[in-house]
Amino acid sequence: MTRATEWASNVSAVAFQMAAPLLIGVWIDRRLGTKVAFTLAGGAIGLAAGIWSLLRMTKSLQNERKDRHKPPP
Repeated sequence: MTRATEWASNVSAVAFQMAAPLLIGVWIDRRLGTKVAFTLAGGAIGLAAGIWSLLRMTKSLQNERKDRHKPPP
């Protein structure tokens, strides 16, 4: 159960990292009256942040599995 809670937390964090910059970009575009410049920039930033987080989580999981299968000294 703890593992499931940890994964749910990680997935929520990645989703927030991807959505927040996009929504901020939409808000700025509406505020300044621009078309989609800040929305696209926010989307790109959010996508990059999400991919970065997923890569870090994958690396962490690989290290955890490697340590688990390591023979004792």
